[in-house]
Amino acid sequence: MRWIMWSHLLRALAFAALIPASAMAGGRTEARHLQIVVSVFNRAEAEHVVILASEKMTTKIYEQIGISIVWKNCRTQSEPDLDRCEPATDRSQLVLHIEHQSRALFTDAFGVSWLGDDGWGTYCDVFYDRILKLHREGRASEGTILGMVVAHELGHLLLGSNSHSDSGIMRPKWQSQDFLTPEFAVTKFSRNQVQKICDRFKQVAPIEVARR
Repeated sequence: MRWIMWSHLLRALAFAALIPASAMAGGRTEARHLQIVVSVFNRAEAEHVVILASEKMTTKIYEQIGISIVWKNCRTQSEPDLDRCEPATDRSQLVLHIEHQSRALFTDAFGVSWLGDDGWGTYCDVFYDRILKLHREGRASEGTILGMVVAHELGHLLLGSNSHSDSGIMRPKWQSQDFLTPEFAVTKFSRNQVQKICDRFKQVAPIEVARR
């Protein structure tokens, strides 16, 4: 009997080891089946190493909630050797434009996401001139700032209308010191936000089986 109990305990421990700790904490809901594709058009001529660093930062933020991102760095006039990206064909394929500055009236914004009346959208812009200015003032690296801004704007596309929150990555206003501590709560999504993303994309996004 003692051997049987010990055998069951070992099996239980082995099974628990397969479950990520973040998924076990507090019964947290995660979108582990969701994969999105982001096509990036670098129209601000930011250095490629900065783009890659920002993508790494954004990926890290979304990995916390189980969403994987496939990045496609797309051909522009200044970067003709990159991939020629096709238009988005479904709502899990998003488009990011890195622009010099706002083409609209968002003079104090780091970016903007374009949503339709139904709350869905696939396009967002971030404004590199403002990011570069903040970096030159000594507020973290260009890649870190750009990555956090991109994560915020993608969050609007994933969450839909009225997606700002009091804390975490979807806060409407950030303090400059927030960019210096990206590993803390400023980059988090709430449980309700994760559940909303899951519910919205349940029928439209491709299923990706997690491979560990």
